[in-house]
Amino acid sequence: MAETVLLDCANCGGPLSPQKTGHTVTCGYCGRELEIRGQSTAQTQASAPGLTEELLHGFKRAVGEARRYSTAEMATRDWQCYEHGLWPVSARASSSFGLGWGAHALIGAPRVYPSCGDRAGAWAPGTRQSRTEWVEVDFPEGPPARAIRVFETCMPGATFALTVKNGGLEERIWEGNPQLTGGDAMVLEVPLNPPRPIRTVRAYVSNGLGSSWSEVDTINLVATGPVPESLRKRPGRGSRGTAKPFMVVLAITLAAVVGVGLAAENCSSETNASQSDGESQEKRTNQADRKSGTTLPRPAQTIAGGNMMTWSASVAKMNAEPTFWATSVSAYSSQYGPKLNAASKATGPPDVYPKHGDSPNAWASRGSSAGEEWITVSFAKPVVARSVIIVETLHPGSLVRIDDVSGPKPAILWEGTTGRINQARVLSLELSTPRKLSKIRLLLDTTRCSGWSAIDAVGLVPKRQGGKPGAGKGRNKPPK
Repeated sequence: MAETVLLDCANCGGPLSPQKTGHTVTCGYCGRELEIRGQSTAQTQASAPGLTEELLHGFKRAVGEARRYSTAEMATRDWQCYEHGLWPVSARASSSFGLGWGAHALIGAPRVYPSCGDRAGAWAPGTRQSRTEWVEVDFPEGPPARAIRVFETCMPGATFALTVKNGGLEERIWEGNPQLTGGDAMVLEVPLNPPRPIRTVRAYVSNGLGSSWSEVDTINLVATGPVPESLRKRPGRGSRGTAKPFMVVLAITLAAVVGVGLAAENCSSETNASQSDGESQEKRTNQADRKSGTTLPRPAQTIAGGNMMTWSASVAKMNAEPTFWATSVSAYSSQYGPKLNAASKATGPPDVYPKHGDSPNAWASRGSSAGEEWITVSFAKPVVARSVIIVETLHPGSLVRIDDVSGPKPAILWEGTTGRINQARVLSLELSTPRKLSKIRLLLDTTRCSGWSAIDAVGLVPKRQGGKPGAGKGRNKPPK
């Protein structure tokens, strides 16, 4: 006879109805379909307090007082809270997107705030399909807290309840109707009257209010008195206040690895993280990803007459020219990660275009708005080219120079600006005279755009056979 077990959902922690092992069940809270493998797959239902079950259903009633502050308002309220702030030292979540959006992102001072958007460095739930998610953080021992702050950096307004834990029991201190507040990051502040010592805080988040994930950067306790020097944290431990959507965080922590492994077994109910693991991995990633400095000598020679155009073309039309795509990367200033958004993602035909937005399949530099960044791509064999193709798929407008580095004397093929737009774009540099090229270097000024810029592909269009060179069809629009 099959064993009957009482379980919590491995995704959101919600209680499931009694099930037989070997069967599947759909969670009534987050909608995730789960396979029941016995008590090893989740906690027993008896361990789930009634308050958790209630809040996983979403907002029910108003409890306590709270206010959300804009970034402008928080600028006058000491949001960095250096002397009087306690920051999380460990974290868990009902689910996590993983890597750059794992529970480990909640540890310490803000990484993303005051920026707003779907950006690595803040926690995000594992799916857009869930109804309610939660994050839980632990604080070091310190002075009593007079307020709790939740830093919301994507879909702000989604946090609808805060609870504290004492001896395993969960106590609701605030609940309010979730309602999106707009495009600015927000800080939800819940006062504690009277002040009290707090070690664990759980925030419940509505995940179905908008078009993106509901994300939390971190949670902060505002102490009644100065905290010990050893506990003081400054913001920007990873992204220095700027992060990017859908890209791997600078530090792939042990928590993310654990989360991915457990998800593969469909048996994860929490993603755990530790501060020391995150910091050590970040150091290793920093060393692995940066190959050289970002300041380049300026080539002495400039090839005049190049004309930069936009090209409204599908990938099929670009390949019909034919276009020779870069086959390898010779050098680069930095890359966001060793696999996702690596420099190698700029090789081959476009993987992302015509889509615009953050994707792991295009090259992006390690930091956003970090100044000069560059990448050098090589081609399988020299091409007598009439034009150079650059496919931009995130925040076009950072490209400021294209160099020919095929030989011992680099030359500038084009220098200028192309204008910033919010859609994917194909740039075509029409050369005044066909030129044999085997290596191309792109120079970006990443301060020109807010957030990361991404290059999907770099190609060469060869000189026409039996005719005069000229601008390709459709390449008749100067970049806006």
